[in-house]
Amino acid sequence: MRFIKNNYLLLIIILISAFLRLYHIGFRDFWYDEAVTGVEIRESWAHMMDIIQADVHPPLYFFLVKVWSMFGNYSVIAIRSFSAFWGILGVVGVYLFTKEVAHKRAGLFASLIIAISPFAIQYSQEARMYAMHAALIVFAAYFVVRAAKHLRVQDHIVWGIFLGLAILTHYMGIAYFLIFPIMYFVGIFVYHGKQFVFQKFWYLAKHALLGVSISLAVCIPFIRVFMNQISMSSTSIGWIPSAYVHDIGLAFQAFIVGTAPGQISVPHVQHIWGIDDRIVLVFCVICVVVIFGVLIRKYKFKSILLLLPCLGFILIVFVGSLLGHSFFISRYLISASYFLYAIFGVWITTYSKIKMPYAIVAVYTILLLSIVPSEQPHGFNDLDKETRYNVNDFYTLNPVDYVVAKYYFGFDRVYLYSVDNPTFNPVSWVGVNGTIKRIEKIDDIINNGRAMILSNTDHPTSFDENKFVRRGQYDNIIIFET
Repeated sequence: MRFIKNNYLLLIIILISAFLRLYHIGFRDFWYDEAVTGVEIRESWAHMMDIIQADVHPPLYFFLVKVWSMFGNYSVIAIRSFSAFWGILGVVGVYLFTKEVAHKRAGLFASLIIAISPFAIQYSQEARMYAMHAALIVFAAYFVVRAAKHLRVQDHIVWGIFLGLAILTHYMGIAYFLIFPIMYFVGIFVYHGKQFVFQKFWYLAKHALLGVSISLAVCIPFIRVFMNQISMSSTSIGWIPSAYVHDIGLAFQAFIVGTAPGQISVPHVQHIWGIDDRIVLVFCVICVVVIFGVLIRKYKFKSILLLLPCLGFILIVFVGSLLGHSFFISRYLISASYFLYAIFGVWITTYSKIKMPYAIVAVYTILLLSIVPSEQPHGFNDLDKETRYNVNDFYTLNPVDYVVAKYYFGFDRVYLYSVDNPTFNPVSWVGVNGTIKRIEKIDDIINNGRAMILSNTDHPTSFDENKFVRRGQYDNIIIFET
């Protein structure tokens, strides 16, 4: 009871975050990447490991979500709820980190902001590893600050464990090998003074090395997977464009107003009713710059503990893009968004007037309510509930829909007829996994008495529907038969 009395505001915020992350979690169809997750975890453990090695993502998320969702028969809700769980934990992590760096009030405002953030909510409702990765990173940062404050060995060990697990969830965590030791020494300087740093430098360096070594030790069992993946990563992530300076501003805009879900390439930011996206971009950039300036003026050297895991991480990824290693895409930067919300929480509480922080949160809430709702296609989910097609074979018209249909209806019942390029064979695609059922002649569909064609209005093709009979439509999915 005492815990509840002392933390009732945090508990309310956690409940809000849980509601927002679980609301309509199974409504929207799986998009391609989510379908890849669903297809992979339905495989045997050995085959799933082979598939992972052909991908660019580490294995931990897939191992855990497979165990989690098998109790829900690998349904959309069962798989996505794992990300929702980590999204809720991320709210707690942001609270703890912000409280440790600043104070409890800042932690509460930071946790409230991430609780309602559309960007954080989106990836807490997606069957991918991003919410889990960001939560692990923010917990690791929390223990880095604790280690700097209290100089206890256990905090260094736990920091290393969380960082290692974060890297095994998404390789973007590797950047924090550089960031966290710097944060650690900055924290020592802030909490113990410059003289202590110089007197105990080698002692502190050994402790910092302990944290890094623990994280490396956690990753060692999967070093072979990493080496296999790194050898083919240049082709697997070649779709990510090189970053330019304005992309940094777009990243902050995405963190503030969110991105459209289910975007196969680089997702675009969500739109605000009646306001040009460029104006929103300029507004977000100005806000971030002003907030960073206020933070530096108020907290001086201590502000590095907040800025480094956010802005420092973004700049590391940006420089990597300039050097030919393009990873600059908003979902890969999600850990930086969590620290941005922490920065917002600290900034809000710099105002002495009691009502000002609440007014700022109210304005942000109004901004979020002004977001134009994104498309939420649910044709595959609706069709999956329909039993009268259980005896039919499904023909998809492009490779993306093939992988999605493969998750919903199983490998044995789904074929690819790539109508715009019938000879194209995406056998190497993740989600296809080296085996595919495909045809190159439309007569093969006509001659199949059980054939049903899935035409996705979200992915227009040159399909001539006049040769077939339209049987029905489920949101964005039109059903044709011979």
